[in-house]
Amino acid sequence: MKINKLLFPFYIMFFCSFSLTGDVYKAPSLRFDLKDFKLQIPGPVDIKELNNYASQYFYLTTDSLMCFSLDASEQGHTANSSFVRSELRHITNWYASEKHHLKATLKVNSDVQVYKVTVLQIHGITIDNKNAPPLLRIAVNNNNLYCFVKTDNRGDNTEKTLLKEDVYNQFITIEIIVENNQLNIKLNGQNKYSKDLHFWEYKNYFKLGCYPQVHQGIFSIYFKSFEVN
Repeated sequence: MKINKLLFPFYIMFFCSFSLTGDVYKAPSLRFDLKDFKLQIPGPVDIKELNNYASQYFYLTTDSLMCFSLDASEQGHTANSSFVRSELRHITNWYASEKHHLKATLKVNSDVQVYKVTVLQIHGITIDNKNAPPLLRIAVNNNNLYCFVKTDNRGDNTEKTLLKEDVYNQFITIEIIVENNQLNIKLNGQNKYSKDLHFWEYKNYFKLGCYPQVHQGIFSIYFKSFEVN
């Protein structure tokens, strides 16, 4: 696409956001399709119009990666958590009996050595749109990749499974497949986890981004690509 030189400054202003310190943030929508998502950031604030949106929490890097970034010590968590987040929430809700798929290539950076940060989720929601437990969290815990899966409908019990050791600052491709009440997780094309979900009665939705389960540390989660269907 050619851009008229006279219009270039306005193009930059339209697709970028500026911080109080003068930092420029490019909008992830320049490269990623975000029309079926909203963004949750500290405040808490929901950003429902992501076309041309960027901030210190959510921006496109110079090498075209979608970055979710935040300081875990910041205030402004959601009502059902004590931790802040910068996460995309897919707006479609679905049952585990249906067929749904999330695939993402991402890497994790942090300035602390002891940490846990969730990067992908299947979150539950009640039929009247109230909060329910997360069925699945995929998290990097002290540089190792784990999945945390609920094993009962009340959400009282969680199964923790190691998917891969030492993934810090390395791109990994994770696939979450739900179909006919069956959950499968693939890592770099290889199946790593399976679970029967007939016990799970809630509706669900996908989330992806940066959701630390600690109260200190600077986190940046970089996505090279993702798709949801």
